[in-house]
Amino acid sequence: MRTSLLILASVILSLSGCGKSTEPVENALPTTVKKIAVQVEPVQMVEIAVTHKITGEIAPLWKIDVFPKINGIVLREMTGPGSVVQKDQALAEMKQDVPGVEFSPVKINAPVSGTITMDAVEEGATLTMQKPAYSISKLRQVYMVAPVMEALIGKIKTGNPAKISVEAYPDRPFMGKIAEISPNVDPVSRTVQIKIKIDNPKRLLKPGMFARAAIKTDHRKGLIVPLDAVVYTGARRYVFVVREGKAKKIDVIQGAILDNKIAVTGDLQEGELVVVMGQNLLEDGRAVEVTEGI
Repeated sequence: MRTSLLILASVILSLSGCGKSTEPVENALPTTVKKIAVQVEPVQMVEIAVTHKITGEIAPLWKIDVFPKINGIVLREMTGPGSVVQKDQALAEMKQDVPGVEFSPVKINAPVSGTITMDAVEEGATLTMQKPAYSISKLRQVYMVAPVMEALIGKIKTGNPAKISVEAYPDRPFMGKIAEISPNVDPVSRTVQIKIKIDNPKRLLKPGMFARAAIKTDHRKGLIVPLDAVVYTGARRYVFVVREGKAKKIDVIQGAILDNKIAVTGDLQEGELVVVMGQNLLEDGRAVEVTEGI
């Protein structure tokens, strides 16, 4: 009986020790947060042009209507719309049409050099001295004619540069300068008409074309970052900068685009590093590792 009790006690002691380690428990190591590899570029402070955008249309630098010297019938035409003509060049020949009377032919000559922009002449047609037969325009230089809001008048002056674009040549800007500002304000639209003079040696800009212009009025210092640095989430715009080895999310307001850069305002400093690659993997406060390439 005594032997049985000893065996039972031994079994109970053995079971009570199951699952317990005889080794001392060591403190667990802290979990290591993986750093996100990013590429960066410095925030730059530059001179930024202040611009105002307007719309208008292309018009010739000047236009002269050419009237026949007689009433009569067109015998022959020597030019046509779009032709470049020289001063005193013959454009057409016509003759008075009076039954029983023979008249010598009379020519219509160009009074100035330029481009034919209106042609009402056809062989056999009758012309009168009261209506123009042709219009000759200067197109080697043209105007962009545009209305500007009354509030803008105090910010522009003749000589201000402007960059013009037209839909026919979307990737080709044209440079011009404000040449005229009307002294009158339209009482209905509260606008003032201006003319921007543009060199047009290849005559690419044609009268009647719809045009847009950005007028430079002033310069100011401002911060720019690469376009790739800006992250868009709905209406929110932000960038990540690297501060003390961590990503800091900064809300920004975007401004003008300058080539591959964009002007921004926000809690940024000139020279600090803004993330340009890897930012879509970041969150505020995440540890980062700056690399040359990812």
